[in-house]
Amino acid sequence: MKRRELLVALAAGALAESSASLAQGSQAQYTNEITLPKANVTGTVSLEEAIERRRSVRRFAPKPLPVEAIGQLLWAGQGITSPDGKRAAPSAGALYAL
Repeated sequence: MKRRELLVALAAGALAESSASLAQGSQAQYTNEITLPKANVTGTVSLEEAIERRRSVRRFAPKPLPVEAIGQLLWAGQGITSPDGKRAAPSAGALYAL
């Protein structure tokens, strides 16, 4: 078996095992909860302009991101956007795997 095939098989097995444990109702236990600030939902740049300006940058600052920036990024990826629990990133069957 090639190394890549072995890695894929191991990853698939780990995924299947974690999916099975979640299906049985087990929950991950987290000890540190961070309260994030409300997301800023009003911007000054249109979606089209943001897409046009988008570039990948590989320069990292030596200081950590502020909690406001982390909260904004998390909200943009999976934030709740309505009172009935709808999310910023839809999910088939409302499973929200993330």
